[in-house]
Amino acid sequence: MPGKCRSTAEVTPKGRVIQHRGPQNADPLEPCDEVFKEYAAKVSPLNRFPGYKPVGAEMPHAYLGQQELEDAVFNQANLKSANFVESKLDRAVFYGANLQDALFTNARLEDASFEGSDLSGANFNRAVLYGANLGYTTVTNASFKSAHLDGLNLRNTVDLKYADLTGAHVQRVDLIDADLAGARLRKADLGAATMRGANLEGADLRDAILFDTDLRRAYLAGADLRGANLDGAYLDHAKLDGAKLDGIQYDDTTSFSGASLKDVVLNDGTILEMLKERAALEPR
Repeated sequence: MPGKCRSTAEVTPKGRVIQHRGPQNADPLEPCDEVFKEYAAKVSPLNRFPGYKPVGAEMPHAYLGQQELEDAVFNQANLKSANFVESKLDRAVFYGANLQDALFTNARLEDASFEGSDLSGANFNRAVLYGANLGYTTVTNASFKSAHLDGLNLRNTVDLKYADLTGAHVQRVDLIDADLAGARLRKADLGAATMRGANLEGADLRDAILFDTDLRRAYLAGADLRGANLDGAYLDHAKLDGAKLDGIQYDDTTSFSGASLKDVVLNDGTILEMLKERAALEPR
């Protein structure tokens, strides 16, 4: 209520805003959000960086590494080749930003939004992106080695061709109709991911975990699946022509109904015949 707000705030040496609620932080009233937000905007650590503004910032090659930038806003910013290494960026917003070749190595980006951004060539190796939104982004040649992407929103992502997700954790991710042609997914954990209709032509899926993964109608022509775990996976009507399948792991619940297996590379003829038999079965 007017006249009852006694909040004050201060900035820590690392640039984090802390709000105090009255004398000795003991004010019984609720925090005064409007005062806090106004103060936080004035003392935002981003104001130390030349060219920063919430919309349309021009900060190519900016060094923003090892910063506490939770809830930061970089809408439509030019951050090409910017450095965010080891920064905390939970809930940060990068709507429509140019992040080509940006570095996010070891950054924390839980629930961050990159919707509509260009992430071509960006490096997210070992970053944490739980629940982040990469919808409608371009991710060509981006690297996510050993990144934590569980629950990531990649729906309607424009281009994931040749992305490097080696060893990444990509469980329960929506990749329906995604273009992952030539992507590097070796040892990636794609358990329970939804990849219906995805283009995985020529992708490297060696030793990948595809447990309970939905690959119905996926295009896997020429893909390398050697050593992949397909327990419980759905490959109904998937196109596996020319794919390398030596050493794949599967179980009684793995479904290949209607799958195309023309010219697959599989040295064990017995397994190949079994797969062809399953391809002739009705979907489970």
